[in-house]
Amino acid sequence: MIYIGIDPDLHYTGICAINGNRFNFAVAKVLAKFNGEEANARMGRSIWDMLHTTLKAHRPEEITCIIESQMVYPGSKVPPNDIVMLAQAAGVAAGVLNTYTDNISLIKPTDWKGTQKKEACTQMILDHFKIPAGSLGKHESHIVDALGLACWGILRDQLPRAPDRDPDSRILGSALTKQRLARLPLLTIQGIPTRA
Repeated sequence: MIYIGIDPDLHYTGICAINGNRFNFAVAKVLAKFNGEEANARMGRSIWDMLHTTLKAHRPEEITCIIESQMVYPGSKVPPNDIVMLAQAAGVAAGVLNTYTDNISLIKPTDWKGTQKKEACTQMILDHFKIPAGSLGKHESHIVDALGLACWGILRDQLPRAPDRDPDSRILGSALTKQRLARLPLLTIQGIPTRA
């Protein structure tokens, strides 16, 4: 089973793919900046290219994808049009992945991060995988969020599901924590430096 985490952004999208069965590989990267009216379409093509290359090389039998979705909150400092564009980027990612799998979850940041601040969650993931802070460049948060989303998907699927409940009932109370992350083995992530 390959778990794919995607942190969509208006200009930069973080993607991570992890073999959740054997933990024998992981690939993570941030896709290049796109601007203008065609940004989402060009981002979609980049997502397709990266995933097609990764999935062709590893030929997984099953794929699960976790995409961070967004919501417009009353009183938010983020302009609503930016959230709409971000939602479109998430939709493009879901559409591309739908050619490979129908096992796609769009989740809110609070579903997988809980109430943790973004910086604290980023540091927790960096610490677990022994990735030096700042070593991933100025778009580190996108790569780390994609890695966190993929890990969250793996851990979510380890939770028992009540047979009479909605499949997404596993989301409740399943935020990524240091204790839950410790259940995952360390793995080498292609293209990411680690410390000993």
